[in-house]
Amino acid sequence: MLILRGPDSTKDPCLNVKCSRHKVCIAQDNHRVVCISHRRLTHSMKETDLAHKQWKGANCKPCPVVHPHPVCGTDGHVYSSPCKLEYQACVSGKQISVKCEGRCPCSSDKSSAEGKGEKKGKSYYFIGSLN
Repeated sequence: MLILRGPDSTKDPCLNVKCSRHKVCIAQDNHRVVCISHRRLTHSMKETDLAHKQWKGANCKPCPVVHPHPVCGTDGHVYSSPCKLEYQACVSGKQISVKCEGRCPCSSDKSSAEGKGEKKGKSYYFIGSLN
């Protein structure tokens, strides 16, 4: 298991993390990420007596390894790709959409120019329960 800590909470914590094959980067909070296999994640959940509860990320589709295509989310975080944004929305249970392409802040946040550099995207969220 790989655990990294970083000081910048405005970025996707997994942005510069490359997990080994068959592992996925999971952002546990804005400062800590873990590269873990799905099998080990499931096993860890059982060890912590959560086997009877549904892990809300179990149905979230992990992202393939692709060239970075940074996007700024409506939560103010930079994600390495739209897929990473969708995945984080799914595992966190939060509604997050693409505010603009590129890094945050969006150019519309910096000036009052209407729509400059802004791209509206789909909102992704997970509906479910841990109970």
